[in-house]
Amino acid sequence: MESLRCQQCEEPNAVDSEYCIYCGTILNKSQLILCAFHPDRLAQCVCVLCQQPLCETCSIHVDKRVLCTFHQDVELVEDFAIIYTSSDVTEADLIRAVLEENGFQVVVQNFDSIAYMWDGGGDSSVSRSNLSKPARVLVPLWEYADAEQCIEEWRSGQQVQE
Repeated sequence: MESLRCQQCEEPNAVDSEYCIYCGTILNKSQLILCAFHPDRLAQCVCVLCQQPLCETCSIHVDKRVLCTFHQDVELVEDFAIIYTSSDVTEADLIRAVLEENGFQVVVQNFDSIAYMWDGGGDSSVSRSNLSKPARVLVPLWEYADAEQCIEEWRSGQQVQE
């Protein structure tokens, strides 16, 4: 399969990609794209999570990736974004199941069960340290916006679009 390497991050992208799915750099400079928030300015890049075109003023660079102000606090782990975090593993597993059922690639972290040990005065320091590591559900950067919408629709009781 043919690919186009991004000049910014050197990651391979599909030949017909308008932007780099890894860093947000606009690949097709021949097409004029305007900033989603400043329509009088040319976009220089896109948010890697929501794909909104951004001018230099609107773009926030985090670990060689571009984010918009709305997504600047989303934690990124390699090519994935954390879409859900909870100390309740059952709740996080339900979110994982909803996303997988709707075709999203999902990675989970810290889904080990937390065992409480009675030491005569309540839970032990072992269980408290495990609580500081909540279960995390991650999706690829380029699936984040759609996965976010899927969770929102599921929570509101709407039929999730496939």
